[in-house]
Amino acid sequence: MTSIINKCCGLNIKAKLTSQFWVSENKQLISYSLIPDTCDKDFCNFVNKTWNCKFEPCTLALMELSILHEVGHLKTFPYFSDRARLFNQVCKLIIDRLPFDKLQNYLYFNLPLEKKATEWAIHFMRKYPKRANYFAKEMNANVQDFYKRVAGAVK
Repeated sequence: MTSIINKCCGLNIKAKLTSQFWVSENKQLISYSLIPDTCDKDFCNFVNKTWNCKFEPCTLALMELSILHEVGHLKTFPYFSDRARLFNQVCKLIIDRLPFDKLQNYLYFNLPLEKKATEWAIHFMRKYPKRANYFAKEMNANVQDFYKRVAGAVK
């Protein structure tokens, strides 16, 4: 997946499959998951309303957006001051203490760094549809290959 992301987005980063989506700016690393998340429906609703999109939970399109969201963090981190990043981190800590529900997700999705990363991903998909289609096609092939290997290991 690393080479696909780098080729598509013009980066030199690493990507690894884990159980969650996250980013490490210092290590130029993004993590992605093939496991549906409990907040996928809320994320789709947020994105669809905010940017007039039509994403659905548990789809490759949402996975593509989620991976590009993490890339968006690396692309947009430089736009934020250290103070803005610290504020974002404090807000995350507060939000994490709230009961898990739609409100918590809505607050999290609207954090400045989160919203900017999603905005970057949506903009990328709209501005570069050929690259986005290439990314989706290659990502789908990788996901299918992963599931075939897992299915083969279970037999």
